[in-house]
Amino acid sequence: MCKNESCHETSMRINHMSSSLPSRDLNRWREAGRLIPHYYKTRAMTYMTTRHCPLCCSVAKAYHQDRDRAYAQCLNCQLVFVHPEAFLSAQEEKSRYDLHQNSPSDTGYRTFLSRMCVPMMHRLPRGSCGLDFGCGPGPTLSVMFEESGYPMAIYDPFYAADESVLENDYDFVTATEVIEHVQRPKQSLKRMWRCVKAGGYLGIMTQLVIDQDAFAKWHYKDDETHICFYSQATFGWIARQWETEPVFVGHGVIIFQKPKCSRSMAPSPKLSHTSSNMEDDATSFHHCSE
Repeated sequence: MCKNESCHETSMRINHMSSSLPSRDLNRWREAGRLIPHYYKTRAMTYMTTRHCPLCCSVAKAYHQDRDRAYAQCLNCQLVFVHPEAFLSAQEEKSRYDLHQNSPSDTGYRTFLSRMCVPMMHRLPRGSCGLDFGCGPGPTLSVMFEESGYPMAIYDPFYAADESVLENDYDFVTATEVIEHVQRPKQSLKRMWRCVKAGGYLGIMTQLVIDQDAFAKWHYKDDETHICFYSQATFGWIARQWETEPVFVGHGVIIFQKPKCSRSMAPSPKLSHTSSNMEDDATSFHHCSE
């Protein structure tokens, strides 16, 4: 029962809500110590049975409901994602990232990032040039590569937003703990892949979905900035679009090598909004993600 108000008052309040209940309203309910109204949960889960996947635009089904958010899973690429109504605003999202204390002087953080750094260096000759996509407020992976003789550019929409670096080609691109945050994974992955030279590498680090039971207990989903969740099947689907193979290295590190000659690298006609191919244009992506 809601504190300090009757069931009748609660019902009246819910009936006067707008057709959506954005995250700021959910936060007000949480801060007041109230349970999220059943009205919202039911409505969100209904939506999740009809949403289209932000990665491949295919139909998704309801997957999980917790106290605050509803999740769906794509029937095609198996991506698990949060309903857009639960997204944080850009300001709210950045405020969370501003709290991060990561820096090159943090040995624990360096150890964490070495899970990406070491296997990438094993594949690259010294002097290879890279891009760290989503470097965060304390760029560290780029420093680690540069210390070992691998020059690196950085990009982050909040902290290093010079998009001119995305116009260049690189021997390798890294995205560590990034793609679970992006609202438009299709577009972001395309941008990363286009920055990789033929024969080069894209390295992604994120925790993987195992199954529905494990997801329900998974701490990783509880971070409000985490909105897309990938499995080995999802990365397999992505690799097929890029005509390559995913290499799973250790815990949550996935490396793709770009083919030296690929049909997907050639110019292609614009596809319809209902296409599930990763080569759709930005307009198509925008359509299926709203």
